Amino acid sequence: MRAMQRVGREREGDFIRHDLGGGRNLFSLRTGRFKTIVVKVFLRAPLDGDATRFALAPAVLARGTAALPDMADIARFVEECYGASFHYQVQKVGEIQQVCFQFELVDPRYLHGANGLVDGFFGFIRDVLRDPAREGAGLVRRYVEQEKVNLKKQIEGLVNDKAQYAFQRCLAHMFPGEPYRLYEYGDAEQVDAVDAPGLSAYHAGLLRDAPMDLFIAGDVSESRALRLAAAALAGERGERAAARAKSLINAGPGHRSARVPARPRRVRERLAVKQAQVVLGFRTGVRHGDATLPALQVMNAIYGGLPVSRLFKNIREKRGLCYSVTSWLDASQGVMFAAAGVAPEKAAEVADLMVGDLESLAAGAPTREEMAAARKAFQHRYRSCRDTPGATIDHFQHRRLSGVVASLSESSRRVCAVRPEEVGPAAGRARLDTVYHLVNGRPGIEGG
Repeated sequence: MRAMQRVGREREGDFIRHDLGGGRNLFSLRTGRFKTIVVKVFLRAPLDGDATRFALAPAVLARGTAALPDMADIARFVEECYGASFHYQVQKVGEIQQVCFQFELVDPRYLHGANGLVDGFFGFIRDVLRDPAREGAGLVRRYVEQEKVNLKKQIEGLVNDKAQYAFQRCLAHMFPGEPYRLYEYGDAEQVDAVDAPGLSAYHAGLLRDAPMDLFIAGDVSESRALRLAAAALAGERGERAAARAKSLINAGPGHRSARVPARPRRVRERLAVKQAQVVLGFRTGVRHGDATLPALQVMNAIYGGLPVSRLFKNIREKRGLCYSVTSWLDASQGVMFAAAGVAPEKAAEVADLMVGDLESLAAGAPTREEMAAARKAFQHRYRSCRDTPGATIDHFQHRRLSGVVASLSESSRRVCAVRPEEVGPAAGRARLDTVYHLVNGRPGIEGG
């Protein structure tokens, strides 16, 4: 077993990273620009058959700690910390599942008589992670059972958000047998099998082996941040923890995304819907760190990522064929998606137009106005990100999980340096893999 130790220090992007040993890291960003201190703690695991337990664990941890045994106690403590905040989010980054615990509190510089506020709040952070409310030696059974009900409702409720449901179904057909197809909150059919003793053991395993990254952004000195992080993440670690932290990135699995079927998969699913959904899945083979990614990002903005995109202007404004239309990239996996909400009888026509707009972009350079709009959008996005500590952390962490380290200014510079003649070839790299339609009718599926 490995105890906490300081291994090394280096700058990574906008942050100073301290390797605390045992697969644990501190990332500190000292800045006096904000009146709050933001702390995010990430724990990650492979996106696999344990996705349901991984998603359930933080929900139970957030119900109470040994010192604050229920949600009312936590809410009272957080409010007494001058209106601080605490929440968590389960995230999917490529083939990685991670939970982010976010904490934010007012910088004591702007308060009177708030000595010890930060240290006390970091004690709370440690308790959330390592000292949850317990019943005997395990987690509180009532909390586990209640959060199982909530998680099952959330998973089963995905079908009520038809756009998200259609996207998840597209993933299932586009990535059969691959981890990327899995929903970050797991499988409703697996929820009932989880019990308090089993989840307690699973939580202990996370504390022992899961990579842990603590980010702190605010006016906190590096030495103090190091002391606070070491205390919050203290605890025994398994021998595999450090190696697992290095291996658990998206640098390896992405090669699977280069495979494209000889003919696009075409899937038509029927449910009782008033508005049909069209989702197109493309494989680009371009991931974080690739030299061609900035051009692909600009291309996606022009294609469907902006309110003035070609998809929006050609399909919604000009032809009035859809209610909504957009596109986005997932550079952790080397893929791109385009989606539209349409009248059921227009689904096939809209899908063909979406493919045609991409082919048109691949065949010729974008206009000067399109390039200007894309650059302006990216500049605004990066400025907004820099003005929001939590967004700065997320931008860095998502890229880091693909083995890439880049500052916000570096990312902005690369995207804004893209030339018009680079956009067409970028569009040509997007190869159609899957066409998914969700239309009205008796439940059933055709194709695949």
